[in-house]
Amino acid sequence: MRRAFLVGIPVGLAGVIALLAIEVRLARRAERIEPFDRSVLDGSIGGESASPLRIAWLGDSTGAGVGASSPDNALPRVVARGLRRPVDLTVLAESGARVRDVLDDQIPLLQSLRPDWVIVGIGGNDVTHLTSRASFRSDLADVLRRSAAVGAERVVLVGIGEFAATPLLAQPLRAIAGMRADRLAADQKRVARERGALFVDVIEATGAAFVRDPKRYHAHDGFHPSDDGYALWADAVLSTIEATRG
Repeated sequence: MRRAFLVGIPVGLAGVIALLAIEVRLARRAERIEPFDRSVLDGSIGGESASPLRIAWLGDSTGAGVGASSPDNALPRVVARGLRRPVDLTVLAESGARVRDVLDDQIPLLQSLRPDWVIVGIGGNDVTHLTSRASFRSDLADVLRRSAAVGAERVVLVGIGEFAATPLLAQPLRAIAGMRADRLAADQKRVARERGALFVDVIEATGAAFVRDPKRYHAHDGFHPSDDGYALWADAVLSTIEATRG
């Protein structure tokens, strides 16, 4: 009986691996939502001013508005409006970007922008592409360090969202992605503290709502936030910024 049990372990493990492989293939076939072009994301928000707050937004599809119904409902523009002051917004975020892509492709563009604030929203693709935690922490630390080095008075890191609620991912892949996202989010919090950046804990602030009503808070691709989802994220960003001001 003991021998049969031991033989069953690798058989069962192989079955789980095969199931996960199938679920990954199905997820990759999901409908693709195109990001918005910078021409409709960048610009002046909150009125004209001789000295607007210059914000550069780096990151992935959540910064490029994937899942939002219009550019005005994209996360960077919702946050900019919520600041209730004139903002000159530049969005460098690219759909599909991982933290290494931000470091290699987006950070070099900051110097010419001379932003007052740099907001970085990254990590989701590092969850799904299995970036090692050591590489993730190292590259993220460099992103935050170099963001501050261009003279930005404030660097804000927007954390990973709640993967455990993602309709696109079937179980057990969803649960595994959720656990991995939690670990990388913990790494984000640690690195932000070490680099003196402001950290927005998106999972802590919005995760319960996404779990409770995933259909409402996810776009029709079952992966990215919807307008309502981005509104929750924006509230988390603005609340964190306001708390720091206090």
